[in-house]
Amino acid sequence: MRTCLLGRTGIFVSELGFGCAPLGDEYGAMDETSSMHLVHAAIDSGFTLFDTAPYYGRTLSEERLGRALEGKRDGIVLATKCARRGSTEFDFSAAGVKADLRASLKRLRTDRIDLFQIHDVEFGSEQLIIEETLPELMKMKEAGDILSVGITGLSLPMLARIAEAFPVDTILAYCHGDLLARDFTPALGELAEEKGIGLINASITHMGVLTPQGQQDWHPAPSEVFEAGAKVRELCAAHGLNTAEVALRFALDYEGPDSTLIGVSDEEQLASSLSALELELPAELLNEIDEAVGSAMNLRWHEGLKENFE
Repeated sequence: MRTCLLGRTGIFVSELGFGCAPLGDEYGAMDETSSMHLVHAAIDSGFTLFDTAPYYGRTLSEERLGRALEGKRDGIVLATKCARRGSTEFDFSAAGVKADLRASLKRLRTDRIDLFQIHDVEFGSEQLIIEETLPELMKMKEAGDILSVGITGLSLPMLARIAEAFPVDTILAYCHGDLLARDFTPALGELAEEKGIGLINASITHMGVLTPQGQQDWHPAPSEVFEAGAKVRELCAAHGLNTAEVALRFALDYEGPDSTLIGVSDEEQLASSLSALELELPAELLNEIDEAVGSAMNLRWHEGLKENFE
């Protein structure tokens, strides 16, 4: 697996990053032993970037990752998040993120976080994030408790405004660089190049739409997105290809992001994802997908505070 420099952070990360939401039982129950074996298999396969959050499994993901990384921390780029603690529980205050850091360090059994990110900025006040949350994270960076500062979210306009106003090291966006949305790099690429910001592409299956089984009932996208996803699944099947592997290969070829996060729940899914590294997508299939997606391309939904919708 290739490694890439994450913006101008000086940190090299694997082209595929391990998204740790499944370790928090977010996509079905896992037992302690299988979760540990999965992390170790990912390390053995060349993953160096592991991205978690207190929100995943309400601290379970961090706890499991911390136990799995004992004795294996060297060479790992450990990323976690702050400010989001539950579906409706957020605290973007300086005191809140300081408490988040202390708790995450303990759960992850480490003395530093390589990348500390504000989780889902669209749920917070833009002014508060710029004037209080990010300055507090910079103090943590100066103290050596964290090595780099990032922001994450769905709203590309808000992510761009924050990055224009404050010198963040990384931006993680989800559902913006995949077969159903190509607006990640047009929205953030020039800014990232100018300011040396590392870009991380997440949820490249469009939160499950681009998996063989399709999205779950809670997915917030408009119905047109689901209809387009069903057409993509049919086209991939007609070409004898796994939809998730096609989605991953496309995301790896998508220019702009430095690393692409994937979430897998078992070693079989891990092996399937790794096989996408060798996959070549037929131009005919890509043309058919673009035609099938049509007007659903880049179709957006909103999360967070209404004031942050654009």
